Amino acid sequence: MKLIFVSSIRIFIAVVVLGGIPVANGQPVPQASNEYNFNVIYLSFPDPEGKQTEQPLNLKFFSDEKAINLSAHEGGISRYFSHKGESRLYFFREAGTDEEGEIIYKPILNVDLGKSGQKLIFVIRKPNGSLGGQVFDMNLKAFPLNSLQLFNFSQKAMKARVADSVGTIAPFKAKNFAVEVEQRKIALDFALATEVDGRAKVIEMTRLAFRKNGRRLILVHNDPRNPEEIRYRVFPIARPTAVDNVSDTELEVEDYEKYRREERMMQ
Repeated sequence: MKLIFVSSIRIFIAVVVLGGIPVANGQPVPQASNEYNFNVIYLSFPDPEGKQTEQPLNLKFFSDEKAINLSAHEGGISRYFSHKGESRLYFFREAGTDEEGEIIYKPILNVDLGKSGQKLIFVIRKPNGSLGGQVFDMNLKAFPLNSLQLFNFSQKAMKARVADSVGTIAPFKAKNFAVEVEQRKIALDFALATEVDGRAKVIEMTRLAFRKNGRRLILVHNDPRNPEEIRYRVFPIARPTAVDNVSDTELEVEDYEKYRREERMMQ
């Protein structure tokens, strides 16, 4: 089982775009007129030794020559931000100040956003603390209205049932499920299962609220601190129209108690 898990880690890291390309003066120079709206889902990749502790994500990127802070809780999703310029987006962390008191920004991660449009960036913290990123298109062609998309970021194949549709999703793959919505709001039957030792293991059987002309993303992943356990999260995916880049308040480790309490109240 451990050998399978280690092999899965190697496969996953192979598809993640690594950060750390140096940028002159700490800031990339825009070279194109691409326009993007994006948000970030932040995950910690499972540690086989189970030694990882939860850490919030705090990253900076530049918008109109101003540093914007983006924050997300582990297993959570950020709000929307915008980016104009070249397709490659760079993220930084502060690394002290220079002799003149100016902040030094250290490049931590960069991702290629591709063509203009709505993007979802998965930021993954690896067991050694470094970050990787992968970008997905969230435009209406890739993710239509009235659909539910399941991202399987676990090392096991998942079998999902959404209303009357059933599908199998391989590790690190995604599948769209079309939803028929005649009323303003409905409840969908949802079931998720995998195979353990040759037998089916049901992870969830529930009903999900769904609004007409909506889109929902289900993220399936291994528990970072208990890699053999499967977890899932459900996120509504909006269609941002106008996004103002305003810095998030930087998150601290202590913020998790409040975050978890609010999360439980919403369930």
